[in-house]
Amino acid sequence: YNHKYFVSHIIISGLDINLRKWENMPIVDLFMFLIKNINSNHHHYHLYWFPIEVKDEIIESLNEQILKRKGLSIATVGQPILHSRQADYAFPFSCIYNILSDDVFIHTWRVSAECGYFNSLLFNNIIDIEEKITDFPFLIQSLAYYGYQKGYLIFNKTDMSLAKFIPNNELQIIRHLFGIKWLNFSSLVSLLNFNPKFFYFPGKTYKKLDIKSRELNLHESPEIIMNISYDVIIPSLGRGKYLKDVLNDLSKQTILPRKVIIVEQYYSEPDHAYDFLFETVFPFKIVHKRINKMGACNARNLALQEFENEYVFFADDDIAFDTKLLEDCLDTMHTSGADVITLATTRANQDKPSPVFGICGWEGFGSGCSVVKSRFLNGVNFDERFEFGFGEDSDFGVSLRKRGAVILYSSVNSILHYKAPIGGFRFEEKKPWHYGFLRAIPSPTIILFYLKNCTVNQLKAYKVYYWLKKIVGAPFKEKLLMPFRWSKSIQYAKKLLKN
Repeated sequence: YNHKYFVSHIIISGLDINLRKWENMPIVDLFMFLIKNINSNHHHYHLYWFPIEVKDEIIESLNEQILKRKGLSIATVGQPILHSRQADYAFPFSCIYNILSDDVFIHTWRVSAECGYFNSLLFNNIIDIEEKITDFPFLIQSLAYYGYQKGYLIFNKTDMSLAKFIPNNELQIIRHLFGIKWLNFSSLVSLLNFNPKFFYFPGKTYKKLDIKSRELNLHESPEIIMNISYDVIIPSLGRGKYLKDVLNDLSKQTILPRKVIIVEQYYSEPDHAYDFLFETVFPFKIVHKRINKMGACNARNLALQEFENEYVFFADDDIAFDTKLLEDCLDTMHTSGADVITLATTRANQDKPSPVFGICGWEGFGSGCSVVKSRFLNGVNFDERFEFGFGEDSDFGVSLRKRGAVILYSSVNSILHYKAPIGGFRFEEKKPWHYGFLRAIPSPTIILFYLKNCTVNQLKAYKVYYWLKKIVGAPFKEKLLMPFRWSKSIQYAKKLLKN
């Protein structure tokens, strides 16, 4: 295509169809034609689009990603469509743009319209689409976002040399994907940061894209699944009784772990509730470490030095699950192409999450309910600056994504989490910001996550979001103290960042 997103040349291989009439026409019209007229009853095809002056190495990198990734739906190269300050204001909880790399394809819905690849299986699963879409970046971003939500594998690799087309309808895209609420929120953040030019003015709207959830051919390779090996990592503190139940559940799995690594933390002397580990024979190897140091980050890091097999199950010491949990999870990972699966968790006396959500792309990570391909864990640790705070799970997930890992969330199979009232990682260690009249709020570790992984504008947006959430119903005194508490939290977070 040329610089105005008009088709310049069409090259067809192995597809018995004439598309020559679309040359010199808008590329968005060609895509809409393909979506509406060539469905699964006719063809399964691969579609590339790129500017006339594209470099050969960009096409090669796309091909490498296609060959590397089973089930790939979209891969793009270039500057993300939503990349501006306004987009950061609208997405304060998404750190994906800040970790986009020019070396690695990142699993994300923030894609580029400049150069890319489509697998027609995604087109074939579109149920309903707006008839009058005339903007190509809008179409690509919508397909990527809604496909990501339904578990399709969507990737982008940043290449600023292609950053020639900046969409002039970014606010319209934000409104379409996230609704008027978040658009108004981003406008408020803009105003509070003296950027009124970003204010939204009503324009044309489109109905939301409807895409089928990704269908996986589970159990298609049972012999492969049954031969997969995995280890289990469990940090524990004062929960010997609950841990014994977890090990019993692991003993009943249809695919047994090869090794279970337990890091027991104790206050002053070892807890005798863990003596059963020396007295009971389990159908897997037990590696039991006892340490006189508190903290789940440290405990998991010690355990990460011991894994040996293809997958690692990160588990808590107070969970319960059925006998096929790991088999089904590994089957889903093998079939979907995921590198990490975080499983849904339910609390006691809580309704089970509906399986209708299936699997979806996810930007988080659960350190007590996830299975990870071990090749992504070499050299990766939990950041101990988050110890006894919040955010270590998400920060660890960012580390995996920087390596190109695909993280999916699955509600098909779930884990029962007892949230036992004793032990666990919530050992009360007082931090400097816990003392004095003026406590740091929010937790400095939350601010640390933003300083490490997000943009400055996203931190500004989070500040507005946090204040709006806390100011409603707060006593007048607390409202007056909020700016000072925030400043103190920023101060301690910067100290943590330098540590």
